[in-house]
Parts: sequence; structure tokens; C-alpha cells
Amino acid sequence: MFVKKLYNVLSESQNSDCIQWSNEGFSFTIHNLDIFIDRILKVRFGCKKFTNFQRLLNMYGFRKVNNTSLNSENNKEEWIYYHPNFIRGKKHLIKGIKRKGSNNKP
Repeated sequence: MFVKKLYNVLSESQNSDCIQWSNEGFSFTIHNLDIFIDRILKVRFGCKKFTNFQRLLNMYGFRKVNNTSLNSENNKEEWIYYHPNFIRGKKHLIKGIKRKGSNNKP
């Protein structure tokens, strides 16, 4: 499941150089796109293009918080995403995140 994989990636401290939770834990930031694509996207999600990953986020109801801003510390682009049921320390809530248009009947 996409959402569970994403939660696990964010929970692994070795990934904080490219993706991490916000300080409050209500959103996450991708702040080194090259490393994210090579080490996370291709290996963990089987995607080669960031646009495919963004499409998946949208399909699961994640919303982009910013307009691809520059990080003031290192002048690199950042992508920040939010979902009301995707919160650090509350993994049980991800069960409520469903893919749009999917048939959720048993």
C-alpha cells in the first residue's frame, strides 16, 4: 500500500536528508529531490518520475502546502504535502486514507 510505504519511509531516520516530517508532524517535506528520486522513489515506490509520485499523492488526497518554495538555508526547492489522516505517531489513522475512485467494498 502506497500510504503505508510512505509512512515507513518517513519513519526511517536515514531518509531525513531528503524527506522528513514537519516539526509538528502534520505534514512532510521533500527537500532534496535528486536523492529522493534515486534512493527512495525508484527503490521503494518503483517510480522513475517525481510527477508519478505527485499523481499518487493526489489520488490519495494529499495536498501540496506550498508552491515549490526555496529553502532559505540551502536555496534548494522544497515540496510540502499534507493529509489530515497522515500524522507522525498516529499510524493507525492511515487506514482512513483511501485512493480516490477506488471501490472500497470488501
